[in-house]
Amino acid sequence: MNRQHFSARGQRYSSILLFLFLAVACHNGRKADEDTKVIDFGDGTKSEAIQNHISKVTYLPLETNDSSMFATVGKMLFRDGMIYVGDFISGKICVFDSQGKSVLVLNSRGRGSGEYVTINSFTVDDTCIDVMDLTQLKLLKYDKRSGRFVESLDLTVFAYDIEALGNGDFIFCYAPLPGVRVLPIQQSEHRIFITDSKLNVKDRMVEYNSEKYDLFRGLRLFSTSDDRLSLLSFQDNGYYVFDKEDGRLLEKVHIAFSNPIPEVSKYDVSALNGGYSYIVSSPFFCGDYASFMTKVGDGGGDYEYDFSRAKLLFNSPQVKGTFFFNIAGSHNGAFVGLITNWSATYDRLLENGFQKADPASEAAIRNDDPVLIFYTLK
Repeated sequence: MNRQHFSARGQRYSSILLFLFLAVACHNGRKADEDTKVIDFGDGTKSEAIQNHISKVTYLPLETNDSSMFATVGKMLFRDGMIYVGDFISGKICVFDSQGKSVLVLNSRGRGSGEYVTINSFTVDDTCIDVMDLTQLKLLKYDKRSGRFVESLDLTVFAYDIEALGNGDFIFCYAPLPGVRVLPIQQSEHRIFITDSKLNVKDRMVEYNSEKYDLFRGLRLFSTSDDRLSLLSFQDNGYYVFDKEDGRLLEKVHIAFSNPIPEVSKYDVSALNGGYSYIVSSPFFCGDYASFMTKVGDGGGDYEYDFSRAKLLFNSPQVKGTFFFNIAGSHNGAFVGLITNWSATYDRLLENGFQKADPASEAAIRNDDPVLIFYTLK
């Protein structure tokens, strides 16, 4: 795939992540009260280089052709041995098998029957790919093996993300944003809604104050791991963790930075680039580890936290080796990164100790095709 197929915004951000490796430390997580776990960030003196904690790296090139090429990745899911990549800009969902072979492309954008106008999010249940279209306020369901249209359901809540739960229900999340005061669907002031398979609301969680809003929605809201899912909360400078089977709230986590955005600046957009620290993506989980993207001072990148040892791991610029890059999921005991447009930097990375790819993956990298990296930690 030619590099022009990838968005300039994603390429610029990926370049920043390649070279902005900042160290911050983390002391033991503790309970601030009965409901909230707190992770305190320190001055970096006790943090550890992620390069020293990676035990195995494997590559998987994704087959691309005229239909399966994707420009951006709005969301990536692993379900039943398949890899689902949602390109919200191009309006399609590309499906690959466990070997990276393209097996299905859902590309039904339009205004006719069985078509979506926009893909605002998607999920995959036992039988269908479920596309959330906020333009039509509908959830459109397509057979996940053939792509055939199955049915369309009217949304009962206005939300920015959706996940299918193991028990057949759906969980939706909403984030109050600046300038959004009247929603197209009347609903209670909650961030989380759980519905049955027909979108009848069964439960609501995580209330918010209508006078407050999230200055930053985050690079992603829900992050789905093998056994749980998480939701970013900018207001709380942390995240919520939910059970993937039934949507139960498992815990709330607050990340205490040494220089967070002050309360008086929580609604000032300039604070986002004011040298403060804040979490910018909900974490993925793998065993005792969590991986999330963080803005720290004037830089940022992927950070991993080892709950078993209460240690923060980071990409250290002082240590040669393979580092974490653009983590987009976790699956089967490994964190999964997505690399694109690496042809210009691949050789330089190898010189700095990055693990060499197998021949097929290396050919894809040099052709600027998308490749997944699976990181297994010690």
